[in-house]
Amino acid sequence: MSGVLEVLTPSYQGTANKDYWRGSDRSRNADSNDPWTLSNTLPLSKAEYNGYLTDINDLRARVGRAKQVNVQVVPPQAPAVASDGLAEQLKSLTQLHQAGALTDEEFAAAKARLLG
Repeated sequence: MSGVLEVLTPSYQGTANKDYWRGSDRSRNADSNDPWTLSNTLPLSKAEYNGYLTDINDLRARVGRAKQVNVQVVPPQAPAVASDGLAEQLKSLTQLHQAGALTDEEFAAAKARLLG
């Protein structure tokens, strides 16, 4: 063995649970000299590491993509024009509902808000 592949997760903080290169032989996940006793570690030879390097880099890329924040900006809806009468607003809602832009539930809720 010439190295260890270690996977850090939110519940496994590597700096608190390792470095297996120093420490004492205590229990699983203790600061241990035996990499086989530490969870989230996998001892590998250099040849094994090089053989899995493509997969390791793919996993790193997947983790990186999963951590990216995706923000979607929804444009605000235009407020109803104050000069529109109740009949015009109801007509507009009915047209949206008939066009399929509003579900039955959305139409009923919007209509209830208009009618008070």
